[in-house]
Amino acid sequence: MTAVGNGRLVETTAGLRPGEKTWHWQMTFPHVSYLVSVAASAYAKRDTTWRGIPVEYYVGPDLVERVPRSFGRTPEMMEFFSTRFGVPYPYAKYAQVVVQDYMHGGMENISATTLVERSLIDRESVGERGLSTEASSPTSWGTSGSAIT
Repeated sequence: MTAVGNGRLVETTAGLRPGEKTWHWQMTFPHVSYLVSVAASAYAKRDTTWRGIPVEYYVGPDLVERVPRSFGRTPEMMEFFSTRFGVPYPYAKYAQVVVQDYMHGGMENISATTLVERSLIDRESVGERGLSTEASSPTSWGTSGSAIT
């Protein structure tokens, strides 16, 4: 089991019973409550970095082979939007978390974007399927929107 939240992972501690864990995520950047993200599942994690910032991808173990096709250009998009907006990405990490049974295509939660499973690119698909839309959102970049939109 893995739990993903906003900000940076401070610590994981063992619970009282075997298999239990507590995940302590800390978000120091002020934000409204609807941008809070908590996702927990049996995730497989893949990661890279952009300008020293962790870029993390969480998907079901059976979907790992789709990570490069679906998220491989994320650091390139972060560079593009940082340059275009004139504002570097301000958070401790950028995570993309794929969830099941989510009624929307995605949500630009601060530092941990939520994406629906159908947004993953399979061998027959083309494009980023809204990834750049979520990544470029003013809330993903630490603004209220007025500075960018």
